[in-house]
Amino acid sequence: MVPRLIAAQTAESANPAKKYQAKGPRTQPFGAEEFKASRKTTLRWLCAAGFLIDTRGTTRMIDPLMEGYKMPIMIDMPLMPKDVPHLDGVLVTDAASGSILTGENSTGSVAAFEVIVPASQRLPAPTHSHDNYEETYYGVDGVLTMNVDGQQVEVGPEQVLYIPRGAVHRFDNFGSKDAKGLCVITPAAIGPQYFREVAEVLEAAGGGPPDRAKMIEIMLRHGLTPAPPPPQT
Repeated sequence: MVPRLIAAQTAESANPAKKYQAKGPRTQPFGAEEFKASRKTTLRWLCAAGFLIDTRGTTRMIDPLMEGYKMPIMIDMPLMPKDVPHLDGVLVTDAASGSILTGENSTGSVAAFEVIVPASQRLPAPTHSHDNYEETYYGVDGVLTMNVDGQQVEVGPEQVLYIPRGAVHRFDNFGSKDAKGLCVITPAAIGPQYFREVAEVLEAAGGGPPDRAKMIEIMLRHGLTPAPPPPQT
């Protein structure tokens, strides 16, 4: 399957001969149709730090703030509270701490966590796939270079990449700016323990290459399948 890159917003054309006040791209509104039962996972930006996640008809919002701002905003909200037909749950996080939505508080249906890759760094985990869940990455800041089944795609702010089950992938930051995004896993096959164990291996490496054997053992235990190394030429 080919990875799908979806722009969250469409850019308006600008006339370089005239000067305008800075204005964000046009919002793509949506309504009750996004809350209907489906056989896929949809991630929608709610402006600010909010997201709507629809996992096969189960709908949850993360940090929704759709009205009640104490100052004028220069964008149109994609969804208003009166247009929400139903919700199965709302998660309010401490955004500064990078809180994770885990399987424990989503009945095992979805996990969400922040991904930060420093500038000019490759992701320490080996190229891999996962057979038991889908992964969706939403770019927040910077640009990540994703390689999915041999296809290279750059994902920047307000862009989304869907990675299907079984797709071999990795992502790296080849830019000069830290890359940050939201990663959504459906169902919630991995959680905080995976990241704690990986962090221990990285810390033990002291800034050098991590122990590949230990990384692979952790990945296999948490449902990630490392790809074989590329053939020697």
